[in-house]
Order: sequence, then structure tokens, then C-alpha cells
Amino acid sequence: MHRFLEQSATQNGRGSLHVSPQAMRVLLDYGYPGNIRELENIIQHAVTMADDSTSRLGDLPQHLQQLSKRLSGPGSSTLSDQSVSTRSALNFFHKGVSLDAELEEYERRILRAALDQSGGVQKRAAEALGINYRSLRHRLRKYELT
Repeated sequence: MHRFLEQSATQNGRGSLHVSPQAMRVLLDYGYPGNIRELENIIQHAVTMADDSTSRLGDLPQHLQQLSKRLSGPGSSTLSDQSVSTRSALNFFHKGVSLDAELEEYERRILRAALDQSGGVQKRAAEALGINYRSLRHRLRKYELT
């Protein structure tokens, strides 16, 4: 995420940009059905919309702002009431790792699972992931999974 933040800030002629704690919570709680590409698009949107050096909740796309309202609604104040993914996201802060490292590990696990499910056939794994074969090969090389 930090890499996307830096790239987008540079492309928009902005200096260093930070994410507010509320916006970060929403970014960590979101499931990203579009995977890493969706995260990149969301970050680009937030950078474009930010008025100063901090991207806030209001700078995120509308569907993420709605997610924030649901998370902060009645009954969501205790950990036992939160969803498993929310608890998992909150655990991130206690690990002492960067978001980039956490996302890379998550992507590695998904790639391994796709390869396992496809019996090691990379073309089938790429289809299962909804990405093209070249993208899969690139990711496998990146994470040294070939």
C-alpha cells in the first residue's frame, strides 16, 4: 500500500502523503474482491481527492465510506461483536510488520493455494485466480514460487 501511495502522490505532483487512522482502518477491513488492482485504484482515488498531506476517510471511494459507517454503527464497539476479518485486521497492528509485507504474504498464500488446487498446472491456477498466465508467472517469479 505504501508503494501505491508514493507512486500515486508522485504521479499527481504531491509530496509525501499519509493515511489517517480512520481511513487506514477501513482499508485494512475491506476484503478487496478486485485484489491488488482494486487496492491500487482506491489509493489513487484517495490521493486525488486529498486536500492536504493526509488522506482521510472522506477521500476514499463512497463504498468504503459506507463500510466505515457499518463498522462504527451500534454494537460494533466490542471486539466480540466484530467480524473475523475485522479482528484479523486489528491483529495486524500487533504484529509489528508493514502492510506491504502483510499483503505480500497474503498473496503468496493465495498463489500457493491456487497452485495446489490446480494440481500445479499454472494455466489453470491463473484461470482460478482470474488473472492472465503472464501475470501469474510474474508473481510466481517475484515470490520465488517457481
